[in-house]
Amino acid sequence: MPTAFVCIALAFGLVYVPLLARAVWPASSWAKRAREAYAAAAVAFPGFAAAVFVAHIAGADERRMTVLAVAYVVTRALHLPAALLDLGLIRRALWAIALLLIFGLFALPTLTS
Repeated sequence: MPTAFVCIALAFGLVYVPLLARAVWPASSWAKRAREAYAAAAVAFPGFAAAVFVAHIAGADERRMTVLAVAYVVTRALHLPAALLDLGLIRRALWAIALLLIFGLFALPTLTS
């Protein structure tokens, strides 16, 4: 199984991590930020999964696809603490990087053919 597919599973798991933070601090400002982080992750995940599948089916270079997929997972993993700690600029930068990585995965088959 390609590493990028493992990254899909990891990214899917990262969608639900903010719910754990929300359960731990239910009556705090962290709960609100955890809810927002969950919403951001839930919105981003389908695009990432589709991008990985499209890149794989279109025959993109597996090494490059893996690098982009791992970078996406790392970026999303860093997004959660940035969101919980209310680090707005860092959180937005990580979100933008993740979006660019999704675009890169969609464009990868055209770049490597």
